Amino acid sequence: MLKNVMIRTRLVVIVAFLLLAAVLIGVGGLLGLNSVNASLKTVYEDRLLAVGQLDRVVRLANRHQLVLAKAPTGDPSSFGNRMDGIEKDMADADVVWTAYRDTYMTPEEKQIVADTHDNRTRFLAEGVKPAIAALRTSDVAQATSIVHGARDAAEALAYYAAISPALRLSFHDKLVRPQRGGLRRMCRTCTSRCLSQY
Repeated sequence: MLKNVMIRTRLVVIVAFLLLAAVLIGVGGLLGLNSVNASLKTVYEDRLLAVGQLDRVVRLANRHQLVLAKAPTGDPSSFGNRMDGIEKDMADADVVWTAYRDTYMTPEEKQIVADTHDNRTRFLAEGVKPAIAALRTSDVAQATSIVHGARDAAEALAYYAAISPALRLSFHDKLVRPQRGGLRRMCRTCTSRCLSQY
């Protein structure tokens, strides 16, 4: 059957087959890259940003504690400005915390975040806000007892104890675990497909 076909026709068929194979491999590579890009976008938006948001909330809470601890030893005329700064930071932390709570979470993480939210709310309502109110009225003794009191320390410990698992869980579940499994496998598959073209 092939003996009756001209050489020109054979060459055209072979070249067409090779072009078709190259196009199929190229399309497969592009689809693989598209899938990897979507996965990396998910890792970035739902995972890496969430860890950054948790870090920001913790840093702002640390700043609250530091400013409140240093304020009683400072100039009473600067109490108002410092307390305005803490209240602004609290508002910023609320925005970041709300954004974090709106990200994708596993059921375990949702429970940890709910516990952390309760502890954070109590920490702010019973520790930070009363200390701010005492310093605004220049009641240094009351502010000092709140900042250095057992109740505030216990609330701070409960807050950090609750947010630490959220940080650990977010970092592990959202960044480390995906790298171990599917994403790494997808990258290897995509790389091997791209290299097989050349």
